[in-house]
Amino acid sequence: MEPILTVVIVLVALLIGLGAGYFIRRSIAEAKISSAEEAARQIVEEAKRDAEAVKKEKVLEAKDEVFKLRSEAENELRDRRNEIQRQERRILQKEESLDRKMEQLERKEEELSERDRSIAELQSKVEHLYKEQVSELERISGLTQD
Repeated sequence: MEPILTVVIVLVALLIGLGAGYFIRRSIAEAKISSAEEAARQIVEEAKRDAEAVKKEKVLEAKDEVFKLRSEAENELRDRRNEIQRQERRILQKEESLDRKMEQLERKEEELSERDRSIAELQSKVEHLYKEQVSELERISGLTQD
């Protein structure tokens, strides 16, 4: 009986050892899974933090770029406005110069017209006086011009 008892004890010990081994292995595996899940969670959280930091950095870069582009656009617009104002002033000066020249030409034209009228009047007077003198000479001499 002793050999059967030994076999039974060995079998019982083997079953207890297998059961204990199964539970120990299971708890070790659960601990590893839990540890892996925690590590994965930490990695995900760290990735989220990194992604948020990168997002904030890119948003700041984009804002800086927008500010830079806006400043450049405003400077270019200001330069264009200044150039347009300079051109407008130049055009106004040329217009004023042309207006003055036109006024001078009109005055000279009026003066010339007045001179022409004066000359025409004087010529008419001279012709009239010439005719009068010829008539007077004809009368005095008693001869005609023919």
